[in-house]
Order: sequence, then structure tokens, then C-alpha cells
Amino acid sequence: HKICKQTMSRVRKEEDQMIAVEDIFSMLESNKDIISGQYILLDFEDLKKVCELSIKRLKKGKTVINLEAPIRVVGDIHAQIGYLWKFLSDFKKGHKYLFLGDYVDRGTNSIECIMLLLCLKILHPKNFFLIRGNHESEDTTKKYGLYDECIHRYKEKGEELYKQLLIVFNYLPLAATISDKTHKKQKIFCIHGGLSPNFTKISQLEQIQLPQEVPNEGLIRDILWADPDDKIEEYAPNPQRGGEYVFGVEAVNKFLKENNVIAIFRAHQVVKYGYEYPFLNNYNNKNLLTIFSSPNYCDRCGNNGAMATVKEDLNTVFTTVEPCLFNI
Repeated sequence: HKICKQTMSRVRKEEDQMIAVEDIFSMLESNKDIISGQYILLDFEDLKKVCELSIKRLKKGKTVINLEAPIRVVGDIHAQIGYLWKFLSDFKKGHKYLFLGDYVDRGTNSIECIMLLLCLKILHPKNFFLIRGNHESEDTTKKYGLYDECIHRYKEKGEELYKQLLIVFNYLPLAATISDKTHKKQKIFCIHGGLSPNFTKISQLEQIQLPQEVPNEGLIRDILWADPDDKIEEYAPNPQRGGEYVFGVEAVNKFLKENNVIAIFRAHQVVKYGYEYPFLNNYNNKNLLTIFSSPNYCDRCGNNGAMATVKEDLNTVFTTVEPCLFNI
């Protein structure tokens, strides 16, 4: 009898959490035309319930998620809710989406962006997939926006909301693979930052148990912060990030061969047209793709944002969004 009551209590709690998810999503969808600097008044208790249910669902997942094409791949969002909705304009048609991290910070609507994606993940678990970016960590979010946004908008309750979001981040997968639909013999490896000399096999990530905070050094930090550099062959210290590594074309080629994958998709860096093959000009090599989905990054870069659509045979086409530089 006691076990039955506990089960009933858990069922009622999850039903209540699902109602909160639906309410938050409805609020976000009905206010999708807000402009940068405007906020949507989202109920604090509902936000907590979205986080709680997200944690429960993410606990069941893997550190490296294995997906199948066709799928749409989106890079850094950085709190730009209006542009995020542009990439999701026809999500109700049943498309699959993989997001490569950096949902928060640098923009004005971190809470709306992460909540929209968490709600979509809960409501459509077979269509929406999120991996972790370097901004989904405590040290970064305290510097670049999310923490201040939580405190500004929810006052004394903001700290509690922020801590709940940090727990969610610690359960996010670290990488994904995309296999071709027909033969399942070819794969694309997807990660937020990139490679390091500490990371040679995908199985290294598969062995990591979640939840994980982002440490000050080591494998997890490396893969979230790494950048490509076409002036080196393998690895060198990363001068722009204050640590971690940059990696060259030979590092990519060795990784592909070692792990039997045909390409690496990553985000993490602003690029002018929203997507870029970093080793194309010097090496005629398209094995590494950078995808960046935050137009006019930091309200000053003037860049496009892009989304990559990976077809069944793993060929890729791009959708670009130009920045709206003026609101009249």
C-alpha cells in the first residue's frame, strides 16, 4: 500500500511538471515576436518544474548520443530568442534537430532560450537533442549573462533558478554522432569545441558518467573550448582562450581515421556567413565544419547565422539567417 501511494505521488508530480512544461512552451510560442531586450513573464515555480523534469529525463540519456540522418544541426544560440524561432519556423513538420551548445549568455534572453529548448526536448524527445557548450558552466555563466539575468528578473529567487539550471547543464550530453539512414556505415561526429591531444577516441567520452561539472583542465574542458587553426598540423596552446588547445588538419584526419567517421561538425566560433570549413582554403579539406547560429553576435559582429541540414546520405545543405540590425 505504501509503495502504491509513493508511485501515485510520483505520477501526480510528473503530471504537474508536464503541465508546467506545456504552460511555459505556450507562453514562449505566443510571444515569439519579442525583440531583443524584452522579456516574457514566466512563472518561477513553472520554471523550476521544467528544470526538475529535464533533469529526470536527461539522467536516462548517454554521454554521446547516436542519431540518424536526416537531421538539422544548429550552433551557438547565445540568448537570441527571436533568431532561435527563425531556425524553428517549421519544427511542427516533424524535423529532427541537434543543438551544439551555448544556449545562454552574451544576449538578452538566456532564460527564454534555454527554457524553449528544454520544453521542446521534453515534449518531442525523439526530435530534439541538446549537447553541452562551454557556456553551460558556472564559471562562464557568472561572467557573461545568465547569472545576472536570473538575479535581475527573479530577485531573491533568481539564485535558486540559476542553481537548478546548472544541474541541468551537468547532465547534458557531451557529443553526438549522426549516421546515414540507409547503410549506417558512415558517421559525422558532433561536438561543441573540438579536439585536443587528450582526446583521441569517442569511447573516452562514452566512459564518462554524468552529471559532470566543467573542470579547470582536462578532457571535458578541452573539447568544449578547442578551436581549429589552419596554420598548425596537430596541436598547440590556444592563445585566445587562455588555455586549452587549437588543433590542425592532421589532428582532424587522424581522429577521423581512428574513429571511423567522415567529418566533424562543431560550433563555438563566430564566422561571417554562419558556417565555414576552416581547412578549406589552405588544404582543400572539408572534413571539419563550424556552424554558428547567432546572427550579429554580441550586437556588433554583423555576421549571419546558419543551420546545417544533414540529408539521409550525409550530404549537407545550409539555411542562413541574416541579422536584423535595426528595430524601428
